[in-house]
Amino acid sequence: MKGCARSCLIGLVGCLVSIAAFVLLFVRLGADPNTLAVPAVGAGLLATLSISSAWSGFDRLRDRRRIRDAIAGQTPVDGKWAGFSGVIRSASPLTSPISGKSAVAFKYSISRRVGSGKSAHTVSYYEGAALASPRVSTNVGTFKLLAVPLFDMAKTEVERNEAVRNAEAYIAATTFETKETPKEERQTAEKEWTDDDGFFRRDRHGADHADLALCHLDEQMIAQGAQVCVLGLYSQGKGGIVPDPNWANQTRVILGDGEAGLVRLSTSARRYFIAAFVFAALAAGIAWAYVVFKPQ
Repeated sequence: MKGCARSCLIGLVGCLVSIAAFVLLFVRLGADPNTLAVPAVGAGLLATLSISSAWSGFDRLRDRRRIRDAIAGQTPVDGKWAGFSGVIRSASPLTSPISGKSAVAFKYSISRRVGSGKSAHTVSYYEGAALASPRVSTNVGTFKLLAVPLFDMAKTEVERNEAVRNAEAYIAATTFETKETPKEERQTAEKEWTDDDGFFRRDRHGADHADLALCHLDEQMIAQGAQVCVLGLYSQGKGGIVPDPNWANQTRVILGDGEAGLVRLSTSARRYFIAAFVFAALAAGIAWAYVVFKPQ
């Protein structure tokens, strides 16, 4: 929690520094202090987004290097972030709620968009996630996945009628958390992000009754025996990937073999760098427009 809060604080401080830098720039260029607040804030926010996007892009490149090292047979280092590429399996697989397949982990939501115009909003009826203590078999050994991961993958494609039937069966067989569940028994975000035994289950049900025929049924699922790339903090003592103390650094799983993982990470990095360029250009445009057309 402290690590996540520290990351947020650093981002806030960076944004304030960026805004202050544009204020000083505009003042030095002779701008009226009474007119520079809006352009300085706008340019500062965009510059911060540019830096953040570029940082995320470099982070994806670092992850790409970790997967490349894993493919090359490099062993992970204790206490450092590592990448694995291999086949994932669990001794006690789950049944995914929407696709009905044998899975080692899944995340799902059942919701409906109601209302129209400004009053439109999404009602969440059911949502949850699960992890069944899987292991990843790689070319340098077998490693445990002990942290609940982010699912870096597309949503599962399931025929509509089949998805509804599977969801109905899952709901009938599952005990859900509700508003009446005592707080100490609920699966909080802290419990999910710090769980390190490989077993996790969260199923929540809203107060409203759901007509599944009218709902959006979304699922991300890691099938039993799937090829995956895993990125996370490696613990030699626990024999696998564990939660990072900094909640901002969450374990991720990418579906596909090592080459597919490299392609996905390269694509993600490229998108972040493009976003960084666009935000930087917009910040520069605001600064240029204000300097050229500043109020007299």
